[in-house]
Amino acid sequence: LSRYPETRHSPHRAWLALLLLTPLMFFLGLRVHYTWIDEVAYAEAAINYVKDGTYTSAAFFTARADETHVSPTPAHSFLLIGWLKLFGVSQTAVRSLPLFLALLATVIFWRACLRAGLIHSAAAGTMLISVVLLSYGFSFSYTTARPDAVAVLVLSSMFYLAVRPPSSVSIGAFVLLAIALPFVQSAAVVYAFILSAVLLLFVRGPALRPVLLACAVMMAGLLLQVAV
Repeated sequence: LSRYPETRHSPHRAWLALLLLTPLMFFLGLRVHYTWIDEVAYAEAAINYVKDGTYTSAAFFTARADETHVSPTPAHSFLLIGWLKLFGVSQTAVRSLPLFLALLATVIFWRACLRAGLIHSAAAGTMLISVVLLSYGFSFSYTTARPDAVAVLVLSSMFYLAVRPPSSVSIGAFVLLAIALPFVQSAAVVYAFILSAVLLLFVRGPALRPVLLACAVMMAGLLLQVAV
Protein backbone atom coordinates (compact mmCIF):
# COMPACT_ATOMS: atom_id res chain seq x y z
CA LEU A 1 0.00 0.00 0.00
CA SER A 2 1.11 3.53 -0.67
CA ARG A 3 2.59 6.10 1.70
CA TYR A 4 1.22 9.65 1.68
CA PRO A 5 2.01 12.61 3.91
CA GLU A 6 -0.96 13.67 6.01
CA THR A 7 -2.00 17.29 5.60
CA ARG A 8 -2.37 18.93 8.99
CA HIS A 9 -4.81 21.71 9.78
CA SER A 10 -7.38 22.50 12.43
CA PRO A 11 -10.34 20.11 12.03
CA HIS A 12 -12.69 22.13 14.23
CA ARG A 13 -14.76 23.59 11.39
CA ALA A 14 -15.20 20.20 9.76
CA TRP A 15 -16.35 18.64 13.04
CA LEU A 16 -18.72 21.58 13.56
CA ALA A 17 -20.22 21.03 10.11
CA LEU A 18 -20.70 17.38 10.96
CA LEU A 19 -22.39 18.23 14.26
CA LEU A 20 -24.72 20.71 12.59
CA LEU A 21 -25.66 18.47 9.67
CA THR A 22 -26.30 15.34 11.75
CA PRO A 23 -29.51 16.50 13.48
CA LEU A 24 -30.75 18.04 10.21
CA MET A 25 -30.37 14.80 8.27
CA PHE A 26 -31.73 12.79 11.20
CA PHE A 27 -34.84 14.98 11.23
CA LEU A 28 -35.29 14.70 7.46
CA GLY A 29 -34.87 10.94 7.55
CA LEU A 30 -37.27 10.37 10.42
CA ARG A 31 -39.94 13.01 9.94
CA VAL A 32 -40.06 14.15 6.34
CA HIS A 33 -39.49 11.15 4.06
CA TYR A 34 -42.40 8.89 3.24
CA THR A 35 -42.15 5.11 3.54
CA TRP A 36 -41.40 3.51 0.18
CA ILE A 37 -40.92 0.00 -1.15
CA ASP A 38 -37.11 -0.10 -0.88
CA GLU A 39 -37.31 0.63 2.84
CA VAL A 40 -39.69 -2.28 3.36
CA ALA A 41 -37.80 -4.60 1.01
CA TYR A 42 -34.44 -4.15 2.70
CA ALA A 43 -35.74 -4.15 6.29
CA GLU A 44 -38.56 -6.70 6.44
CA ALA A 45 -36.42 -9.85 6.62
CA ALA A 46 -34.33 -8.43 9.47
CA ILE A 47 -37.47 -7.29 11.31
CA ASN A 48 -39.09 -10.72 10.94
CA TYR A 49 -35.93 -12.41 12.21
CA VAL A 50 -35.81 -10.20 15.30
CA LYS A 51 -39.54 -10.64 16.00
CA ASP A 52 -40.08 -14.35 15.35
CA GLY A 53 -36.80 -15.87 14.17
CA THR A 54 -37.82 -16.30 10.51
CA TYR A 55 -35.57 -14.65 7.92
CA THR A 56 -38.34 -14.09 5.36
CA SER A 57 -39.74 -11.25 3.31
CA ALA A 58 -42.83 -10.77 1.17
CA ALA A 59 -41.49 -7.53 -0.31
CA PHE A 60 -38.58 -8.89 -2.35
CA PHE A 61 -38.62 -10.80 -5.63
CA THR A 62 -35.75 -13.20 -4.84
CA ALA A 63 -37.86 -15.59 -2.75
CA ARG A 64 -41.45 -16.28 -1.72
CA ALA A 65 -42.80 -15.05 1.60
CA ASP A 66 -42.49 -18.52 3.10
CA GLU A 67 -38.91 -19.10 1.88
CA THR A 68 -35.62 -18.00 3.42
CA HIS A 69 -34.88 -14.52 2.15
CA VAL A 70 -32.04 -14.19 -0.39
CA SER A 71 -30.70 -10.72 0.26
CA PRO A 72 -28.65 -8.83 -2.36
CA THR A 73 -27.14 -6.91 0.58
CA PRO A 74 -26.54 -9.52 3.31
CA ALA A 75 -24.11 -7.35 5.28
CA HIS A 76 -26.81 -4.71 5.76
CA SER A 77 -29.29 -7.35 6.91
CA PHE A 78 -26.89 -8.72 9.53
CA LEU A 79 -26.05 -5.23 10.80
CA LEU A 80 -29.74 -4.30 10.92
CA ILE A 81 -30.59 -7.43 12.92
CA GLY A 82 -28.02 -6.49 15.54
CA TRP A 83 -29.13 -2.85 15.49
CA LEU A 84 -32.80 -3.74 16.00
CA LYS A 85 -31.93 -6.09 18.83
CA LEU A 86 -30.19 -3.19 20.55
CA PHE A 87 -32.71 -0.42 19.87
CA GLY A 88 -35.96 -2.27 19.24
CA VAL A 89 -38.08 -2.62 16.11
CA SER A 90 -39.30 0.76 14.86
CA GLN A 91 -39.01 2.93 11.79
CA THR A 92 -36.73 5.24 13.77
CA ALA A 93 -34.34 2.37 14.46
CA VAL A 94 -34.45 1.13 10.86
CA ARG A 95 -33.70 4.59 9.47
CA SER A 96 -31.08 5.54 12.05
CA LEU A 97 -28.68 2.71 11.09
CA PRO A 98 -27.99 4.00 7.54
CA LEU A 99 -27.58 7.52 8.92
CA PHE A 100 -25.06 6.33 11.50
CA LEU A 101 -23.12 4.39 8.85
CA ALA A 102 -23.23 7.37 6.47
CA LEU A 103 -21.79 9.67 9.14
CA LEU A 104 -19.05 7.16 9.94
CA ALA A 105 -18.24 6.71 6.25
CA THR A 106 -18.05 10.48 5.76
CA VAL A 107 -15.62 10.90 8.65
CA ILE A 108 -13.38 8.11 7.35
CA PHE A 109 -13.48 9.51 3.81
CA TRP A 110 -12.58 12.99 5.12
CA ARG A 111 -9.65 11.60 7.13
CA ALA A 112 -8.48 9.61 4.11
CA CYS A 113 -8.53 12.74 1.95
CA LEU A 114 -6.51 14.54 4.63
CA ARG A 115 -3.92 11.77 4.75
CA ALA A 116 -3.72 11.62 0.95
CA GLY A 117 -3.05 15.36 0.78
CA LEU A 118 -6.24 16.12 -1.15
CA ILE A 119 -7.42 18.66 1.42
CA HIS A 120 -5.27 21.65 2.33
CA SER A 121 -7.51 23.81 4.50
CA ALA A 122 -10.22 23.64 7.15
CA ALA A 123 -12.64 25.23 4.70
CA ALA A 124 -11.99 22.46 2.19
CA GLY A 125 -12.65 19.82 4.83
CA THR A 126 -15.90 21.52 5.83
CA MET A 127 -16.98 21.73 2.20
CA LEU A 128 -16.12 18.08 1.61
CA ILE A 129 -18.24 16.88 4.55
CA SER A 130 -21.14 19.10 3.53
CA VAL A 131 -21.07 18.01 -0.11
CA VAL A 132 -20.87 14.31 0.78
CA LEU A 133 -23.69 14.35 3.33
CA LEU A 134 -25.95 16.70 1.36
CA SER A 135 -25.44 15.19 -2.10
CA TYR A 136 -28.81 14.18 -3.49
CA GLY A 137 -28.14 10.51 -4.18
CA PHE A 138 -26.35 9.73 -0.94
CA SER A 139 -28.67 11.74 1.32
CA PHE A 140 -31.76 10.23 -0.31
CA SER A 141 -30.28 6.77 0.22
CA TYR A 142 -29.41 7.02 3.90
CA THR A 143 -32.53 8.96 4.90
CA THR A 144 -34.84 6.36 3.34
CA ALA A 145 -33.21 3.31 4.96
CA ARG A 146 -31.49 1.97 1.84
CA PRO A 147 -28.40 -0.17 2.47
CA ASP A 148 -25.97 1.81 0.29
CA ALA A 149 -24.25 3.42 3.29
CA VAL A 150 -22.69 0.05 4.16
CA ALA A 151 -20.93 -0.08 0.80
CA VAL A 152 -19.84 3.56 1.09
CA LEU A 153 -18.40 2.78 4.53
CA VAL A 154 -16.43 -0.20 3.16
CA LEU A 155 -15.10 1.76 0.17
CA SER A 156 -14.16 4.74 2.37
CA SER A 157 -12.35 2.42 4.76
CA MET A 158 -10.46 0.83 1.86
CA PHE A 159 -9.43 4.29 0.68
CA TYR A 160 -8.24 5.20 4.18
CA LEU A 161 -6.22 1.99 4.51
CA ALA A 162 -4.73 2.47 1.04
CA VAL A 163 -3.21 5.83 1.98
CA ARG A 164 -1.92 4.74 5.38
CA PRO A 165 1.70 3.72 5.87
CA PRO A 166 1.83 0.04 4.88
CA SER A 167 1.75 -2.57 7.62
CA SER A 168 0.59 -6.15 7.93
CA VAL A 169 -2.49 -4.98 9.82
CA SER A 170 -3.54 -2.34 7.28
CA ILE A 171 -2.90 -4.63 4.31
CA GLY A 172 -4.79 -7.49 5.98
CA ALA A 173 -7.75 -5.22 6.77
CA PHE A 174 -7.73 -3.88 3.20
CA VAL A 175 -7.83 -7.42 1.78
CA LEU A 176 -10.66 -8.46 4.11
CA LEU A 177 -12.77 -5.45 3.13
CA ALA A 178 -12.15 -5.99 -0.59
CA ILE A 179 -13.06 -9.67 -0.44
CA ALA A 180 -16.18 -8.82 1.59
CA LEU A 181 -17.40 -6.13 -0.82
CA PRO A 182 -19.38 -8.54 -3.06
CA PHE A 183 -21.28 -9.64 0.05
CA VAL A 184 -22.01 -6.02 0.92
CA GLN A 185 -23.52 -4.85 -2.36
CA SER A 186 -23.00 -6.07 -5.91
CA ALA A 187 -23.46 -2.57 -7.35
CA ALA A 188 -20.56 -1.38 -5.19
CA VAL A 189 -18.29 -3.96 -6.83
CA VAL A 190 -19.25 -2.71 -10.29
CA TYR A 191 -18.58 0.86 -9.16
CA ALA A 192 -15.22 -0.15 -7.63
CA PHE A 193 -14.10 -1.82 -10.87
CA ILE A 194 -15.11 1.23 -12.92
CA LEU A 195 -13.29 3.53 -10.48
CA SER A 196 -10.22 1.29 -10.63
CA ALA A 197 -10.24 1.42 -14.44
CA VAL A 198 -10.34 5.23 -14.31
CA LEU A 199 -7.54 5.35 -11.73
CA LEU A 200 -5.37 3.21 -13.98
CA LEU A 201 -5.36 6.12 -16.44
CA PHE A 202 -4.11 8.65 -13.88
CA VAL A 203 -2.22 6.79 -11.15
CA ARG A 204 1.33 5.57 -11.56
CA GLY A 205 4.03 4.05 -9.42
CA PRO A 206 3.49 2.76 -5.87
CA ALA A 207 0.08 4.43 -5.64
CA LEU A 208 -1.17 1.92 -8.19
CA ARG A 209 -0.58 -1.06 -5.87
CA PRO A 210 -3.77 -0.76 -3.77
CA VAL A 211 -5.84 -0.38 -6.96
CA LEU A 212 -4.47 -3.60 -8.44
CA LEU A 213 -4.72 -5.39 -5.09
CA ALA A 214 -8.36 -4.32 -4.68
CA CYS A 215 -9.26 -5.61 -8.17
CA ALA A 216 -7.60 -8.97 -7.60
CA VAL A 217 -9.17 -9.48 -4.18
CA MET A 218 -12.63 -8.37 -5.32
CA MET A 219 -12.43 -10.99 -8.08
CA ALA A 220 -11.64 -13.55 -5.38
CA GLY A 221 -14.63 -12.28 -3.40
CA LEU A 222 -16.91 -12.72 -6.40
CA LEU A 223 -15.70 -16.29 -6.89
CA LEU A 224 -16.23 -16.97 -3.19
CA GLN A 225 -19.75 -15.57 -3.43
CA VAL A 226 -20.55 -17.93 -6.32
CA ALA A 227 -19.05 -20.86 -4.42
CA VAL A 228 -21.12 -20.31 -1.28
